[in-house]
Amino acid sequence: MKKIFVKYKDITLGELTFNNGLFNYEVNIKNVEKAQVMGYPVMLFNINKNFISATLPFSLEDLIPNENTILYKQACITQKDDNFEKLYKVALLNLDDNGFYISTI
Repeated sequence: MKKIFVKYKDITLGELTFNNGLFNYEVNIKNVEKAQVMGYPVMLFNINKNFISATLPFSLEDLIPNENTILYKQACITQKDDNFEKLYKVALLNLDDNGFYISTI
């Protein structure tokens, strides 16, 4: 099963999976608290509890803007990709936004 890890610096805040049409996010509360002490901007990815949902609890457009054609090309995102696959492909790039990033490892 593919996993996407939400990270701040070297701290894993949680992990996101997609199975049977549902997103499953498991947060690591202790790591979120540790990251906040280190200056993690909570508003950037404000998910502080586990969830299972058919939809993402944040706007995919905020993380992967449609008009960012360079990112779409770098990540090899196609029109057929679902939201999880788009996130996964971007996570493979390990792009850092002031210490915040998503990765596959």
